[in-house]
Parts: sequence; C-alpha cells; structure tokens
Amino acid sequence: MREFNPCGALWNSMTLLDYLRIIRPLNCIVAGVAALIGYWISALWILLDLNALLVFLAVFLVCAGGQAVNDYFDLEIDRRKKAKKALALGKANAGIVFSLALLLFAAGILVSYFLGFFAFLIAVIMSLLLFSYSAFFQKAKFFGNWIVALGTAMTLVFGASVIGNFEVVFWLFWPMLFANLSREIIKDFEDLNADKGLKNTLPMVLGVKRAKLLVGIFYIIAIVLAFWIFSFGIVQSLAYLLLLFPTTLVFLLSAKALGWNSFAKAQAFSKLGMLLALLAFFAILV
Repeated sequence: MREFNPCGALWNSMTLLDYLRIIRPLNCIVAGVAALIGYWISALWILLDLNALLVFLAVFLVCAGGQAVNDYFDLEIDRRKKAKKALALGKANAGIVFSLALLLFAAGILVSYFLGFFAFLIAVIMSLLLFSYSAFFQKAKFFGNWIVALGTAMTLVFGASVIGNFEVVFWLFWPMLFANLSREIIKDFEDLNADKGLKNTLPMVLGVKRAKLLVGIFYIIAIVLAFWIFSFGIVQSLAYLLLLFPTTLVFLLSAKALGWNSFAKAQAFSKLGMLLALLAFFAILV
C-alpha cells in the first residue's frame, strides 16, 4: 500500500504557475533591469559580463523574496479583497510560501556577496527592510510606502555599487524615489476598503484629499528633479531629455486619474510612467 506524504501532497497541489504568480516575475525582471541600468551608467558602457548577470539575478531574487513574504503577511487582507492570488485562493500553503521567501532572500544575498562589500550590504539591508515592511508595518503603511519606494530606487544604486561610480546614479535615485512614492500611495487608494481595520494608510491618516495632493507633490518633485539633472549638465543625453516629456505626460495623467477616483487607471499610468523613466535612464548610455 502506497504511503501518504502530506508534505509531498502540498507541493504537488501547488503548481509552477502558482509559484510564478507569488513572486510576480515581471516586477522582479523590471527591478533587475533597473539594477542593470545603474550598473551600466556607472560603467559608462553596456557591459554584458558575469557581473551584469549577477546584478540582475541578485535583485531578481531579493525582489521575489519581498513579493512572497508580502503575500504571506497580507493573506487576511487578500482574502477580504478576494484577490486572485495563490495563497488567498487556497492553492498554496502559507508555511511553504514563507520558507520560499526566506530562501529567495538568502539566495539574493548570497549572489550579491560575489559583487563586493557594498552590493552585499545593500542586499542585506534591503532584504531586512522588505521583510520588516510586510511583517511589522501593517499598522503604519505610510512608513512601508517609503521602504518599498526606497527599495525600488536602490536598485540603481545597487548596480552602480559594483563599479563604484555614483556620480550620475546618485542624482537619478531621487526622481525615482519620489515617483515610486506616488505609485505606492496610489496603491493605498486602490486597497482603501480592504485595508480598513488592518492597516493605517496615508489616505486614512491624512484624508483622501490631502493624500491625493501629496501624490501630486511627489510627482512634481520627481519631474522637476529629472529635468534639473539635464539642465545642470549632470546628464547631457538628448535622448534622455526627449523621453522625459512623454514620461511627464503619463505621470500627470496618473495624477489626473487619481483626482477623478479612477484608481486602477492612475496605477496603470504610474507603472507606464516608471517604465518610460527607466527607458530615459537607459537612453543616457546612447
């Protein structure tokens, strides 16, 4: 008679597609590409070497760990929202997902070890911050917004740390930080009803109107800084400047959609704006 293995049954019931959904591979790919852009800008050239592969892989793994651990700690909220996530739908085991998150963090940190001390330090700090964001900032989500935005912007710095040239990346970090702050706050508007009683988000703390105003202010800061970088000669690429115009337009459309309470549309414009911003950063190398 065949012996029943409950652990094996859990693994078998959770398909590869469920794993991929939990780590949100597209988000992690974008994060990895951002780190590569930071690496290339620091090197002043597009290097397709072993370090480039390790930079991408380290950021992908840490990002994946952050996604998995967030799903683990957000399980109750996701069930309330009826989110189509593996854990919320009962397709995944919470303990396995938590272990997966820790494994991904550890793997990302291990890969970063081969990129030098500063890259290793950044990977350790960001892994701890992303874990803390999900585990301990549920009641203070507005602090969590800063952690996630910082983590996104730090991908550029992580890539640059391998070469050690931060002359341009230091300035690009700031518009990326503030644009991502806007995007994180917009997410809070999308989740406002589901978060009630479980999280304290900026729309709850400041009120809807003030939180919307803050999103607009952060967008403006990001846009002004991005143009300032060109006007002061820190970046001299014309392609960078030209790409800032559609990027600015998309961010303004995001703010407008937020003003009309079209939260999903505001989030979609925000994501598109971030992709255009990364393209503008990449254009510095052209």
